[in-house]
Amino acid sequence: MKVQRTMQPRLLLFTVAAAALALGAVPAYGSVIFTLNPPVRSGSPGSLPPDANSCLPPTCALFSGSLTDTDTDGSIVLLNSADVTWSAGNPSLGFLTLDNTFFENVPGGLEGDTAGNFFLNSYTGPIFGIDIAPGTPLGIYTGTLLIGASGGTGDPDSVGFTIAHNFTVNVVPEPSPFALTLAGSFTLALYQAGRNWRKRILHRIAQ
Repeated sequence: MKVQRTMQPRLLLFTVAAAALALGAVPAYGSVIFTLNPPVRSGSPGSLPPDANSCLPPTCALFSGSLTDTDTDGSIVLLNSADVTWSAGNPSLGFLTLDNTFFENVPGGLEGDTAGNFFLNSYTGPIFGIDIAPGTPLGIYTGTLLIGASGGTGDPDSVGFTIAHNFTVNVVPEPSPFALTLAGSFTLALYQAGRNWRKRILHRIAQ
């Protein structure tokens, strides 16, 4: 098994969450529902390395879905990091990497209540992207996205826990130029919508 780790600080979100907890909010644990729609995506290796900050086809497989905190006690679950574990039986290792979609789009925390609180209880949109390097062997690659979380009713000391979902990337030959342009335009619009949503949430938190 090979584990790729990608971590970025979310100091502003941690500060806000700590302030909310100081006001009496009780964190939740084990209440996050994670779905991918769909959990299978396709992509193709290109001639140039993909940009980790923009998940564009065919060299990046974008996975969208939702993360929902089902608690209703005003608790906060922090979403701290994203890792990928690849299956040992994949055609080859080292060609597929996690991009920065998670940190660009997914909020840093979820809260079971929505009225008058810092965080929303649910996020729907781009979750993560898998970059496909030049020369990647064609075939089906399976892996697991691991979201490192902390806080919660069952994690009062913020020891941490993991939210996981399996996924599949089907690496296929590069599509025609027309299909590539069409797919790129759609994915860019979806990616930008997710970034705009995150900016609105951060603006709301900062107020």
